[in-house]
Amino acid sequence: MNDYFLSHASEDKLLVKKVYSTLKAKGRTCWFDQAEILPGDSLVEKVFVDGLKNCRFVILFLSKSFLSKEWPKAELETVIARQIRENKKSIVPFLIDIGHSELVSQYPYFESIYCGNATDDFDLMITQLDNLINRDSVPTVTKKTLPINHKTLPKDRKEVSQFSFEYVVSLPEIREVTRLVESLFVSYHRAPNDLKIDVIEFAEGSYYGLCNYGFWGPEQATPYKSLHPQTSVNDALNDALRGIHAFDSADYPNDLVFWVEDDDRIIDGNGQEITFHEAHNRRSSNIKAFRKTNWTNTTMNGGPWWLISKNFTTKEFAVIGPIDDDGPYIEMCLKFQEDGIDFRLETVPTTKETKESLETYFQNQYKMKLVEHEQLYNK
Repeated sequence: MNDYFLSHASEDKLLVKKVYSTLKAKGRTCWFDQAEILPGDSLVEKVFVDGLKNCRFVILFLSKSFLSKEWPKAELETVIARQIRENKKSIVPFLIDIGHSELVSQYPYFESIYCGNATDDFDLMITQLDNLINRDSVPTVTKKTLPINHKTLPKDRKEVSQFSFEYVVSLPEIREVTRLVESLFVSYHRAPNDLKIDVIEFAEGSYYGLCNYGFWGPEQATPYKSLHPQTSVNDALNDALRGIHAFDSADYPNDLVFWVEDDDRIIDGNGQEITFHEAHNRRSSNIKAFRKTNWTNTTMNGGPWWLISKNFTTKEFAVIGPIDDDGPYIEMCLKFQEDGIDFRLETVPTTKETKESLETYFQNQYKMKLVEHEQLYNK
């Protein structure tokens, strides 16, 4: 089975050929028409049987040419139908010379799907494609009989570093932690209430906290599962819990919150099992009417994001971005917090807001002064 199928229009062949050569040099396997189809071959059999059926991800290079030609559109409609039918998350869209709204006007299916950009940053696109394979390849962990370490949490949030494990497990949403060794069982405030996080060692000294459910909030393209490498078991558990909290919010209506289990069962925030089609219909019909009013105080990797740095001690903030890795800024934030400075970070997808609208929002919301980020970090 190939890692990728490269679906594109012939007008975009030069870009796709560059992607193919780069991925191939990195050891990835790709189905690319120039390399696979020979004179005398059946186009239908090669494309729809050998190609699309035998790949982990279908990369769609979406352009005006792509959407105007029947053959690429047939590939697109085939993979959409298969993804809906099998609930197999294999579509990877990248935009070339069209916007997301233009794509949605022709294919409403993409309304809640994040699309990458194929022209702004070639290296970022390759990194994102690599990350797909790495995320898809994380192994499962074998259950072990472990001692119980029961801990009843305080009702109020502790005033400690928001990036420490102690802070995360004492969030109001986390009611109880009943095991903390290599598996963590958590009673959560919203259905399902049987969250379990397995910590696995993907490589020596590299740990992942993997939740048995993926959270799928109103403004997310795909369910969230923590898959960021950490250097310790506690950090991996912390990352998984913090990620769920970052994406979840008490403001989300239960009928717009979905939990996707490993076997693809979907449960809404009321604990009711529903179909993928019903979940998709709810998102399509209700998400436009829903407006999130509160901003989270945590950060997310994956980008690209606008990064908002806030110094509540000096009453200043800066909008930085777009970025695709907030790791260095988290390290700066931790240093400020260690010095007793109330310094926090937030991330907002670049497709959601403009820099100007974010600046206006934070000036009005927090009554803070906008400064250049170099000035903020020199405090």
